[in-house]
Amino acid sequence: MTITIATSRLIETLTDALQTADDIVGGVHIATQRGPFGDEPGDRDLMTATSTNRFVIGHTWIPVDGNVVPSVWPVESTKTVLAICKSLAQKGKDHTVDIDMVTAPPPEDAEPGDHPGWTVTLSETPALFESDTEFQFRAHHEGKFPVAMARKVMSGLSTAEDVVDSPLTQWGPSVLAPLVAVAKRRKSPMMFFRSDLSWVQVVQIGDTWLGAAFPIRPMPGESSAQPSIEPVLNDATDRLRDTLADMKADGVTVTVDDPKGPLGQAVSAVAEALRDGSGVMMGRVDPELSDDESAEEPAGGRDELLRQAVELVVSTGFASPSMLQRKLAIGYARANTLLDDLHTAGIVGPAEGSKARTVGYRTNQVSQALTALRAAGGAQ
Repeated sequence: MTITIATSRLIETLTDALQTADDIVGGVHIATQRGPFGDEPGDRDLMTATSTNRFVIGHTWIPVDGNVVPSVWPVESTKTVLAICKSLAQKGKDHTVDIDMVTAPPPEDAEPGDHPGWTVTLSETPALFESDTEFQFRAHHEGKFPVAMARKVMSGLSTAEDVVDSPLTQWGPSVLAPLVAVAKRRKSPMMFFRSDLSWVQVVQIGDTWLGAAFPIRPMPGESSAQPSIEPVLNDATDRLRDTLADMKADGVTVTVDDPKGPLGQAVSAVAEALRDGSGVMMGRVDPELSDDESAEEPAGGRDELLRQAVELVVSTGFASPSMLQRKLAIGYARANTLLDDLHTAGIVGPAEGSKARTVGYRTNQVSQALTALRAAGGAQ
């Protein structure tokens, strides 16, 4: 029983098969059968390679000439075959090898009724290459590999009674690593197919790789509706996003001198995030975006700024540093300091990231808020 196969295709097949192979499960299951291949007309001989490490199953196929009986190649023998093929492939893209199989002699410790396995011989196709390159190894009977289980799982027939419908799917890195390796070599996306009746997800990568992967089961009581942690975004980006959003809502145009500079790029990025860039133009920097603390203070100094801040925050019911920065023509840091002073006076709530602070007075209670500010030792 012999098959002839393109060396390059055998290399690709064994490379993918070894990603999910494990000697504990048996090795790599090799077999042939008739079936369609790509757009080629009619059925032809195909060699299949199936392997599993108990967490991931991989199955792929390539065209060959001839047939062999199913066998299981040990992982180390498969690695040796792969190394030899990589060396032989340097002779040209049309290089081919033959794989021959005969029943192996019974081992000395064989039990009655045990199949002795197969002697597999890899060699260059003699009709095309004059070479004595040959590698021989013993392969197991296919009974050493869980063929029925693999076929059942990849057909989506494996069921579990306690499957919970949840957005959460947890993957271990050891499960995804071989899939990523196969997908990277094939330059194809990984497509996962989940059944409502099974934890296992069927995976397809390209046109000739099908498998299955076992995600991690959630622990009892584990949150599965949404992540348990929140993102921590860059503060400078948050400030700029807040500023632009407020200014755009008020119909104010934001411009910069250098569109390719850091500020210009940041404005462009935030404008894109806001989905509508009609209120954002490139050209120069408006003073509202400056953090320069040397801007001219109003008559009355700090007390007057505090009073104006109270009036703006309470009358609008909105307390954000970007709003004060814009309305009072001050820097962002000074606007934040004013809000901290108003928090000390009990007029606004504490800072919560990039969110606007809560306002403790209704829009018609400006005088009461000013009284609270004076009582706290703020504006005189």
